[in-house]
Amino acid sequence: MPWQVPGYELKVVRYYENLPLHYSGEIYSVQCQSPATRNLEALPGQDPGWRTLDRGGAIGTQQASDIVSRLELRYLPIDATRLVWLDRLFHVTFDGCGTFAWWDPTVLAPERIDPVEKPDYCAPKGTADCRSMDFESDRSPSYEDVHVESDGRIRFVVRTPAFRGVVALHVASDDFGRTWRVDPIAGAP
Repeated sequence: MPWQVPGYELKVVRYYENLPLHYSGEIYSVQCQSPATRNLEALPGQDPGWRTLDRGGAIGTQQASDIVSRLELRYLPIDATRLVWLDRLFHVTFDGCGTFAWWDPTVLAPERIDPVEKPDYCAPKGTADCRSMDFESDRSPSYEDVHVESDGRIRFVVRTPAFRGVVALHVASDDFGRTWRVDPIAGAP
């Protein structure tokens, strides 16, 4: 895996999983190892001393290296303890994968989101929380201008067509991701 930084290591593991009536096929997981993860026990699909960060389908792949190129832009190593992992959520660790803070666009106020039509089993008609559907496919968030300082300051810009009335949001935290500020960035998309 191309993400070896003094202090922690990331790896991709590929394996076959059979979940009856759900999924049968190749799966990948991205795992992180550091002094902060050394006491973690093995779990299904997770090696002892490693923390699973991400999992997904790997159908059509022959080996773990087949998946690396589509994943490498999602992980931003900063130094021996700081790592950013980007998917729908923005994840950041300050302790070499021991713990993560994250920001999730689904927690934004409903008036900030241009929602997609959802099935009847989703709230408010049903009981399921389907807010993540607003950020799928071409509405998936993209993160840029990422800054993570060792003193706990985090800054980034997030863009998605799912936002209502703004081209992007500037998101910031000054306390290691315990609290977040979100400011709109207006302009033409």
